Amino acid sequence: MVDAYRLPADEQERRDLAQQIAADGYRLLEAVFAPTAPVWLRQVPAVSVLRTVWVRQFTRTVTDGEEEVAWRGKDDLPPSRGGGRFAL
Repeated sequence: MVDAYRLPADEQERRDLAQQIAADGYRLLEAVFAPTAPVWLRQVPAVSVLRTVWVRQFTRTVTDGEEEVAWRGKDDLPPSRGGGRFAL
């Protein structure tokens, strides 16, 4: 059960878990926005929420096929709500 789940006590383990969750979320978003994916998937409200949260909470770079995902720090926040759209 999800409500019985406990976060790791160790700070580094929590960061590692957050990074894995972030990478998994980006993989899901890539699949949903792939040209071969059904268009209706992009219209699911939960997908919109996931995309918004991921853009606000994580950074992602892909260089030479290698993905790097990181939790945003307080000095690395994206523009506010009126700041426009963000790409995956």
